[in-house]
Amino acid sequence: GSGDIGAFLNLFVGYLAAVANTFLTLPVQVVSAIMMVESSHSSASRGALKVASNIVNESGYKGLYRGVLPSVILSINPAVEFMVFEQLKLRAIRAYGLRAHDALSMGAAFWFGVIAKAIATLITFPYIRIKVLLQVGRGSAKKKSEAHKVSSSDVFFSILKDDGFLGLWRGVEAQLSKALLSSGLKFSIDESVKKAVRGFLLSVLVR
Repeated sequence: GSGDIGAFLNLFVGYLAAVANTFLTLPVQVVSAIMMVESSHSSASRGALKVASNIVNESGYKGLYRGVLPSVILSINPAVEFMVFEQLKLRAIRAYGLRAHDALSMGAAFWFGVIAKAIATLITFPYIRIKVLLQVGRGSAKKKSEAHKVSSSDVFFSILKDDGFLGLWRGVEAQLSKALLSSGLKFSIDESVKKAVRGFLLSVLVR
């Protein structure tokens, strides 16, 4: 038909793709998070392989998947981002009478990307915070040797107790300042590349 799979199917397919990506990349995220925390608290830092080896020795390979539940839940973030962007794009195409396969201008794609990422981030940020706290082993007041046993629900209720409901969004400003620009550039470049490639292929076919 029109090639439009619809908002909810788009969200579902995007979520499945993001979950697969999470299981492939989470160990790297865990190691990276620990290295960043260590570098901010000590002048001496360990390499990635050393950190990964230490995690496996202390917690087994499951230690590389700290915060896996929040990460799986957070896979909805890019899915929501792309769904919102595609819906905004679809409405713009209809409003201006463009063809379904036409690319957006860089400016429109940038701001649609910013809006999409803002919505996705505000919805999912509480889980972003929980995931980071779990990964670095600072989710509760338990002694450090037991930190890996803390669950996501423990972290959730600990935040509510210590910081209140709005504490779930502590640090969201920093996350938005980084994510919005990145998302805007990503979508604007993506639309520009699509337009350039489509134009090139059409010129080759015409010849």
